[in-house]
Amino acid sequence: MKVKGSYRDPQNHVYRSQNRVFRGLKRDDAQFIETFLTSDFYKQKKDFEIVDSWVINKKELETLGLDPHIIDTYDLWLEHKRLEFITYPYEWSFKQFQKAAIFHLNLQLDALEAGFQLKDASAFNVQFIGNEPIFIDLPSFKHYEEGQPWVAYKQFCEMFLAPLLINSYVGIDAQRWFKSDLNGINISDCSRILPWKTFFNLGVLGHIHMQARAATKITSASKSLSSKKVTIKKAHLVSLLHSMVNLLSSLKTNSTSYWQEYENNTSYSDGLAQEKANIIQSFAEKATGHRILDIGCNAGQFSEILLNSGAKEVIGIDIDNGALDKAIQRPSLKGKNFSALLYDFTNPSPALGWQLEERDTLLKRLPSCDGLICLALVHHLVIGKNIPLESFIEMMVSLAPVGIVEFPTKEDPMVKGLLKHREDIFEGYTSENFEKNLSKRCKVARLKSKNKTRHFFHFERI
Repeated sequence: MKVKGSYRDPQNHVYRSQNRVFRGLKRDDAQFIETFLTSDFYKQKKDFEIVDSWVINKKELETLGLDPHIIDTYDLWLEHKRLEFITYPYEWSFKQFQKAAIFHLNLQLDALEAGFQLKDASAFNVQFIGNEPIFIDLPSFKHYEEGQPWVAYKQFCEMFLAPLLINSYVGIDAQRWFKSDLNGINISDCSRILPWKTFFNLGVLGHIHMQARAATKITSASKSLSSKKVTIKKAHLVSLLHSMVNLLSSLKTNSTSYWQEYENNTSYSDGLAQEKANIIQSFAEKATGHRILDIGCNAGQFSEILLNSGAKEVIGIDIDNGALDKAIQRPSLKGKNFSALLYDFTNPSPALGWQLEERDTLLKRLPSCDGLICLALVHHLVIGKNIPLESFIEMMVSLAPVGIVEFPTKEDPMVKGLLKHREDIFEGYTSENFEKNLSKRCKVARLKSKNKTRHFFHFERI
């Protein structure tokens, strides 16, 4: 099956067959890639910073069910190591986005030293394995020749630099704007959004404001443009890249939230907090699967317990940028198989792009999970967002066959806070009704707890 999102380069396309990923390449791309795969640069980077890839015989592709006519369309075929989980820039926290941007620049610097250059700076070419970025688009590389400009400079500024600057200086999670424009944030728009003080930052002035001003000088398509070939010395290009690394490294998120400090400001007593931790630990120790979904993971405190108690992999999902930034920087999660995802179940990642097939919904990309924990989320969706209780249960149970869910009652301080300034129209919001509806789809056990306002349920899908 052809991957619809790979249409942008007419010389190569990506295909999937039998849970494997292949790429067909034509003419010049095919010749370059054969050379690239034998380079010391690629050998040092493969399966670590660049996705592991290898040439595959056309006859083998036929045995996998690919159409012979399609196979013969291309001069060379690669197989890429399949990544279990594909994420998109609008699902990354600030720190993840920043890490991906700096990773891209450093990869470009290393490539230049080896005689290569990146001709594409799409943020979608970077993926994460756990919390470590990896580059997945081999045809974005090309041979470097002295004097060549960085052709992807403007694209990098729009897809990486602009969203990070807006977050850092204005406090807006601008990476989510990719949902409305897959090409990132227009340089001129970014220049108008940023405050005046950024004109006194030489990096922002040069990469954003001066670019924006230059763009406004081209007032019509009929205006003659200079045909003079643009050149830049390699040393100057390297200096440019280093300056951008320094600029990006200096940025800090300007958005703060209650949730990023929630771990240290909960209404739990020490005894009840430990009881909750014990429940999650026991679940992880008894779980037969290895991939656990942590819905509403906050700063990763329970993801940490899952991984320390037997889970091989945890995918943490949260709506809060600051909380996720704390999670991915959590010392105990570094080096662990923990993936973080910025996601709002009431404003989910939609199908986007050409014919709505270029980018898939999260539910199409999310790998099969063996279990989940969903702690103190139900009231935010059912009361905070008016999601029907039965619909919440249906969504949760669809994501994993077994799990632990925490249900705060109306007597809980957090639920009282949600109801403080609105009419209580949620007659069905009770632990008994929750258990009754959950039991329609699952085998349910109410767990013993000393907590009078929060109830824990273990469910196993029927």
